[in-house]
Amino acid sequence: MLVRLVAAITLLSLVIAGWNRQHRPYEESLVSVAGWFAYSFEMYEKDACATADGERVRRTGSDEVLVGYEHDGHRIFFVRRCRPVALH
Repeated sequence: MLVRLVAAITLLSLVIAGWNRQHRPYEESLVSVAGWFAYSFEMYEKDACATADGERVRRTGSDEVLVGYEHDGHRIFFVRRCRPVALH
């Protein structure tokens, strides 16, 4: 009985360790694909709130925008305050 209990605990430990190693690259690839999709298809280059070259913008509220840019092959996102330009 004691041997079975030790074997079950060992097996459970191996499964948990293997699960983390196997799913970490999968989760990282999902985050990468989601970031690429949002940056490529959901954000706009020609917005008044895009202040630097390569920035893309998605409006999230009346005075906040989500800004994304690429740096060393990675997409970086952050929130910036930006009031919309009033048209006369």
